[in-house]
Amino acid sequence: MKIWLSSRRYREQTGDMPKSTLARKAKRGEVTTRESPIKSRGREYLLETVEAGDAGASLCTDGSSLKKNLHNALALAGAQGELLDAQMPIHFTSEQQARAKEGAKLLAPLIAFSEGRLPAVRLENGREIRSQTGVIKWLASQGHASETKLRRLWKRSEEGKNLDGLARPPRKDRNRSRVSEKYPLLPGFVVKKWTETENISFVEDAVEREWGGPLLPYGKNLKPPRYGAIHRIIESIPKAVRDCATLPKQKWEASHAPYIVTGRGQYTRPLQVWVSDHRLYDVLLDNDCFPYAPAHAAIRLWETCIQDMRTRVIVGSVWNVTPSWRTIASALHQGISRFGQPEIFYVDNGRDFRKIGAGAERGSLLAETTVLELDEDGRVPLSSETQGLLARLGVKVSYCIPRHPQSKQIEAFFSYVAKRFDRIFFRRGYTGSKPSLRSDFCAEAEKEHKKFVAGKCQTTPLVGAKQFIALHAQWLKEYNETHAHSGCGMHGKTPMMVMDELLPVAQRQIPDMLALAPLFWDVQPRKVSNCKIQINNATYSAAPDDADGQGNMYLANETTIAVHLDPNDLAYALAFEDAPNGRLLARLVSDELAAQAPITAEHVGAKARERAGLRKASMKAMAALTDGVPAEIELMEARATGTDGAGAASAVSYPSPRRLIAAQPAIVSDAVKLDRGIFDKIELED
Repeated sequence: MKIWLSSRRYREQTGDMPKSTLARKAKRGEVTTRESPIKSRGREYLLETVEAGDAGASLCTDGSSLKKNLHNALALAGAQGELLDAQMPIHFTSEQQARAKEGAKLLAPLIAFSEGRLPAVRLENGREIRSQTGVIKWLASQGHASETKLRRLWKRSEEGKNLDGLARPPRKDRNRSRVSEKYPLLPGFVVKKWTETENISFVEDAVEREWGGPLLPYGKNLKPPRYGAIHRIIESIPKAVRDCATLPKQKWEASHAPYIVTGRGQYTRPLQVWVSDHRLYDVLLDNDCFPYAPAHAAIRLWETCIQDMRTRVIVGSVWNVTPSWRTIASALHQGISRFGQPEIFYVDNGRDFRKIGAGAERGSLLAETTVLELDEDGRVPLSSETQGLLARLGVKVSYCIPRHPQSKQIEAFFSYVAKRFDRIFFRRGYTGSKPSLRSDFCAEAEKEHKKFVAGKCQTTPLVGAKQFIALHAQWLKEYNETHAHSGCGMHGKTPMMVMDELLPVAQRQIPDMLALAPLFWDVQPRKVSNCKIQINNATYSAAPDDADGQGNMYLANETTIAVHLDPNDLAYALAFEDAPNGRLLARLVSDELAAQAPITAEHVGAKARERAGLRKASMKAMAALTDGVPAEIELMEARATGTDGAGAASAVSYPSPRRLIAAQPAIVSDAVKLDRGIFDKIELED
């Protein structure tokens, strides 16, 4: 039989020759060599070829140590690493694999001996090992494992034929509490008290106080469970169920309820759905352009952003000190002028979004394309002030689920911006997402800016609002053109790549923005008095070059008209009859200002029912555990009543233990244990 040894073992068996001598002999061909099948061993050398019965003569014939015999035996046991990798069950955990490999390593000589691959080993006294029992005793004498452990591992592995038995199986009492099985009324009492305070020490005191009483009738001569046992009872309840009993609904849903993903990605088309929202940026800026705040005040800007749901392209971005329907209208104007008109506008339930969506048809992701129709005169039909911007544009509106940020895809984009854009201003006014995260640099920058406003210094560390908006525009351009997305049908492409691929420029239907301009204006009813109307403390009258308008305003005295105002230019306005599709009366000029130049309902319903079912099941499980256990305030009232007189204590009626057990569902009283299994038996209800 061939015996392959490592370089060091070969030199030890051949008289401790130098390493260079062995290398020279191998180069000349005097020693046969090969690459070991086990990568960690490197190159191996052929000692000699002998018969299996005489192989022991080549091992330890000169009284070498037993340690050498062990190493030689392991070397002759075959490609042990390859054997383990080939036979190791893939369903093992990392801990089980490590334990199985350790056991297989100890059994390697035994496995080799049983397969006839282990040569006879001769001890120092000249005795040769020829039996399995002798191999076990010889291995135990090396101090690696006891004879009992080796025999146990040999039996578990079915004499080396099944390595599954070497891994320790999972504990049968995992996620179970023995104290719960011993005292079936204890889990309900513990959970009830914990949900009231979420303080385990308080629960421990309550258990000690009631131990042996009517609520926990287990004898005062028995010691009550302490902190560790109570903690294990609480930890045995799934965290989602525990949080359901202690957290507000919105927070529980955010942490544990399944997401309601609303028609995003490859299930929509470009311009089918636009999603919009506002975001307050976490950067203090020097106000150098907005008239709605004091000049050079330290402000944080709001962005009104619109994103195409399919392509992820940011189609509109408008800034202001305070968001409103006007910023939404301006962002829509940007998007429509670049890409065309959307079918559905998917927004939240804020007042500003409700205003622009007033009177609009409710949209669905399956809706057909909406085309804006002109009247018989070729003009855009202008509705009365009761209709919002979307209704006048002919765009359908869809509102997201209240207090559910995951239902709006744009929230993920805002989170990306907060991490990638806001943070670059860390030393220039970055405030953090909450006060506790505000850095010292921000406080120092704000302090220096106050000196700048007071005229005590010439410069401010804060970035100007104009510069900030310009930097964001560049960042947004790079995002649309260079940021690759991997999910939801994007396939590693950038937003503009997907937009140009699915909706090329030649196919984009851009409407006449000049004709649409009045639709984006604010519509307010005003009463004509002395041929004028008043809005925002400014008076408007017909333009001097509009003779027909002057006559119409004269005839409209003491009547109510619909005034359309451009939010970006308050110096001019249009007056229409206060009626659906009313005719144009006049072009108005302000004397004071002119010179100052979705998703489908079935999808949402199914997800909502699933969320409600999970919450109901969790509440039902908690109720099953705490049924019949009085609240702590009730117990305190009972104790307080019992101190008023001699007969008062007997008037307090505690529920009997038998009635408590009968009141609990079978999942608790039959199993008399608290583990994850009882929650699996609760049926989910719609």
